[in-house]
Order: sequence, then C-alpha cells, then structure tokens
Amino acid sequence: MQEHPTPELIRDYTAALMQSAAQLSLILEQMAVFSEAHPNPHAKPIPVVLSELVEGIVADNLGRFEPGDVKLATRLLGQTTEAIGNDLFFVDPALVEEHGIPDLN
Repeated sequence: MQEHPTPELIRDYTAALMQSAAQLSLILEQMAVFSEAHPNPHAKPIPVVLSELVEGIVADNLGRFEPGDVKLATRLLGQTTEAIGNDLFFVDPALVEEHGIPDLN
C-alpha cells in the first residue's frame, strides 16, 4: 500500500521546485536582457541555449544517482509540471478590474 506524503515532504519538494524555478527564471531574464541589448540573428534561441547549459549541469550531477531514481524524479517533475499547467491559471488584471473578483465560495 502506498503511503501518503507527509506535510513536511510536500513542503520540502515544493521548496526545491520553487528554488529551481526561481533560478531558471533569473537566468532566462538575464539572457533576454542580454539578447535584447546585443541582438544576433545567428544566435540560437534562448530556450535552446538554456536547455544545453542545464543539460551539462544535469549530466554532471546524475551520476550520483541510480537510473531508476532519476526516472522517478523525471516522472514526478513532469507530472507536477503538468498539474501546475492544468490547475493554476493566470487571470488578466484588466478583467478583474472590469468584472471584479468572483466569489469562489
């Protein structure tokens, strides 16, 4: 029987997820600023460059883990990312100003 994750485990996983997202967000922002200041029509797209950089870091770190653990982490991260995409929504502030905030209770 599968155990339910404890609140502490959920907090730790969420904190690690948020830390990764924050790091990637900062890097993407700086790459965009640099790209805008120094346009190069021959440059690779920012997501491609960032992916290549991160793949290098990941390759250096994955050797410390069993392949099954890496597959599990990949599945967990993928499912979490999909759930975030499905369950969290951006609300346009202009619509809130126009229509107000609905009562969700």
